[in-house]
Amino acid sequence: MQIVFEEDGVPKVGTVLETGWKDFRVELPGGRRIKVKKPQVIFTHEGPGAGQLQEEAAAVAREMDPAFLWEAAPEHAFLYSHLAREYFTKPGPVELVAILLALEGNPDWFVHSGPGKYRRVEKAVIERRLAEERAAEERRQSIEVTAQRILAGDVPESIAADPLGSGRAGLDYRGLWRAAELSGVSVGRLMLDLGLVASPWVLHTGRFFRKHFPQGREFGELPEPPAFGDLPLADVAAFSIDNSETTEIDDAASVRFLGDGRLVIGIHIAAPGLIIERGSPVDLAARERMSTVYAPGLKTTMLPEDWIKAASLDEGRAVPCVSLYATVEAGTMTVLATETRLERVMIETNLRHDRFDPPVTVEMIEEGRLAIPHAREIEVLWRFARMRETVREEYRGYPERLDLLWKWEPMLEGEGEAAHVSFRRDERSDPVNRLVAELMIFVNETWGRFLDERGYTGIYRSLTDGFVRMSSQPGPHLRMGVGCYAWMSSPLRRYVDLVNQRQLIRALRGEPPDHGNNDIELFLIISRFVSRSGVLIGFEGRMKRYWSLRWIEQEGLTDLTAVVVKDNVVSFDDLPLRERIPGLPRLRRGTRVRLKVVGLDYVGLTLSAKLLEVLPEVAEVIDDEEADDARATVRVVPPPGMEVPEVPQEPAEESLEEVSDASE
Repeated sequence: MQIVFEEDGVPKVGTVLETGWKDFRVELPGGRRIKVKKPQVIFTHEGPGAGQLQEEAAAVAREMDPAFLWEAAPEHAFLYSHLAREYFTKPGPVELVAILLALEGNPDWFVHSGPGKYRRVEKAVIERRLAEERAAEERRQSIEVTAQRILAGDVPESIAADPLGSGRAGLDYRGLWRAAELSGVSVGRLMLDLGLVASPWVLHTGRFFRKHFPQGREFGELPEPPAFGDLPLADVAAFSIDNSETTEIDDAASVRFLGDGRLVIGIHIAAPGLIIERGSPVDLAARERMSTVYAPGLKTTMLPEDWIKAASLDEGRAVPCVSLYATVEAGTMTVLATETRLERVMIETNLRHDRFDPPVTVEMIEEGRLAIPHAREIEVLWRFARMRETVREEYRGYPERLDLLWKWEPMLEGEGEAAHVSFRRDERSDPVNRLVAELMIFVNETWGRFLDERGYTGIYRSLTDGFVRMSSQPGPHLRMGVGCYAWMSSPLRRYVDLVNQRQLIRALRGEPPDHGNNDIELFLIISRFVSRSGVLIGFEGRMKRYWSLRWIEQEGLTDLTAVVVKDNVVSFDDLPLRERIPGLPRLRRGTRVRLKVVGLDYVGLTLSAKLLEVLPEVAEVIDDEEADDARATVRVVPPPGMEVPEVPQEPAEESLEEVSDASE
């Protein structure tokens, strides 16, 4: 006996091997044996075997017109057999199964409502779908015609006038992507070949800023910054330490020698949160940007220049600050007490560490040989930083490999793509970098705890099981070695720091917080910040790749040395550039190699190379995320019980180097 039944709404056929009280034991055409419950059965027959029936019924079903079936079907719910009799008059097993397959295979025309039961989709729904299909076909044909025009050299005016405009939004632009697909090149390469953009640099930078800064890099009309109001003047002379390119000076430090075996270390953070109110025009502008962009030669600030100037800790001024004072024991640098104040701080000096001549070394500090302003204070801060490193290492359970942590930063002389490029190695082990980093980690940990202890919500960053999280609730950051971490040290250039600072200011003043517990808007800020940061970091990385390729060409290099990171991925010496090398043999991680430069692709931002030599040395390699926590993949964690809204994500960058399907 043969059987036709439904499994998960799909009609199937089989041969009955055994009949039970509640079910059948059935062999399917492929040989698999299953049990079929009797309510699943549609009908049984003694006709063709299961395999033959399935093949013949499928062939008949393919010839059926679903529109004709829909017209022949009753307006109310019906059995498949009723429609089979209307269609075939005297249907046999093949025809009955064919009808089942045709009904189930056309969900745009028929709705399944039980074993062997169906109803027609409403006529209005079908007419709307058919109209949409006709419109989609017209769009497809329009895209195809535009693509052929472009390949013939006839570029639509909408593209020629604004080649880096709206991406896939318009049919003409989709025609451009289709033309690239047909010609077998990337859309970026096609734009260059057609003369729509002047150079790869214009292609990458123009597209990014048009997409993510649609109103332009400049700010529109915004009010001037107001006066800060009266704040007490601190009895300290502070100084900042930054590189020469820094214009948003967020932080400074001071040291007071109490003369009784104690010191007071001051960490002073610029206080734009005193004048930028939540929801104000400047706040909304900063919230839209979320962060300063640091792409080489293209720095684009989060805040307008006059607002930065009002709050930046520039030398020779008494500037409003949120100050953290740590009273420490002079011998051990043990923290005895902390205090946070709102005040004005006299900034005596803006030190630029890249101009120190000679460069500061650990030995110079510890031997008292510094010959720069604030040398005595820097010696104290260095001892404090070393103590804080030790505290963090004890919490973390292992030492930080500072000798493996560095970044290559492009240094440009000149404007735009014509600039001459060199690279500077910023080492985390540099004593000045270590000193500043420890002060900022200390202030971010201390103020994060301060908010939590007083019941004020903040934005925290944590890492407990290999994943970095951002949330409104504190948690340990095991890689940093701190029990709590809230970004607060850069309110001029990072929006979450500005939000946290406003919470801190209100806590200090005893005022209600800007954002309470389970605040949906705070969660939206966190989500948008994570999304936006990913886009900005991605662009900065692409431009570093661009300038790496430019440097190779500029210097006329034909071979390069690199270290194997993983499989066929290598990291090039003296450059912020990693690349896959096809054909590279399996080598141990850390193996050093010499590679011949085969080609530079400024559109795809890739370097082609082939192996020349495996070098005898082996280097230690550290993962990117461990080297730079800010670039780690971040999970956004809402508070328990919060109903998470749909969070608009920052639009992803469309690939300029891969051929895409423009007909989607």
